[in-house]
Amino acid sequence: MKIHIELNENLTEDELIIRCRSISSKILEIQKTASDIINSSQKLIFYKGNTEYYLAVDDILFFETEGGQINAHTRRAD
Repeated sequence: MKIHIELNENLTEDELIIRCRSISSKILEIQKTASDIINSSQKLIFYKGNTEYYLAVDDILFFETEGGQINAHTRRAD
């Protein structure tokens, strides 16, 4: 398998092309992995009592520390 990266400063959007002789399980796995990376946002895990909260980094407005705890503030009141 060959891997090429081509730079094109004229593109308005990044594009990923997979060229293959046939669709194999390996090709499908590459497609799924690339799709997962593209569609995911980086998340942090926070704890409140025994509950875990998974928050996207983009949703966090600011952090506040108080009494040895770190609190993350978001727009939503969840």
